[in-house]
Amino acid sequence: MLWIRSDLEAEQVPIPSADLTGAILRWPDREVLVVSVYVAGKDEEALRTAMRQLHATIGSFRNSTGKRTDVILAGDFNRHDQLWGGDDVTGRRQGEAGPIIDLMDEHGLLSLLPRGTKTWEGPGGESTIDLTLASAELADEMVHCGIYPTEHGSDHRAIQAEFDLAMPERTAE
Repeated sequence: MLWIRSDLEAEQVPIPSADLTGAILRWPDREVLVVSVYVAGKDEEALRTAMRQLHATIGSFRNSTGKRTDVILAGDFNRHDQLWGGDDVTGRRQGEAGPIIDLMDEHGLLSLLPRGTKTWEGPGGESTIDLTLASAELADEMVHCGIYPTEHGSDHRAIQAEFDLAMPERTAE
């Protein structure tokens, strides 16, 4: 699910998955594709399918406009890697996120959370499985990305990302 401020111009992006929800946010000089992501844990086919759908959605978005295009992918990817999880990721878990890293490389996406930020807590410990990924240009405009301070009763921590972007002026209809 995505919640978008009412003062932003936005259009939902059709993605053939109940686990991916996307929207394009429009500014005069750029468009931003935002996708909420869920990938089932321990399901390699779900991971491959989600990465294929994200690749197609990003490619279609970037080829549909002459404006600057930025991308934000955020959600529960349910995969571990030292790239975002830090040195606490065990060798047994290292490598399970290969398709995510391939998507990041292909589309120039960076992980915004500080490496090692714990986003999930359970009876067996804590880990980093919730990610916020953004295109490099948008990452340069990031003011802050971290755990939202208010607990909301989930085993996953809410992530807040803030960017220094001028808000577009909405025209009255």
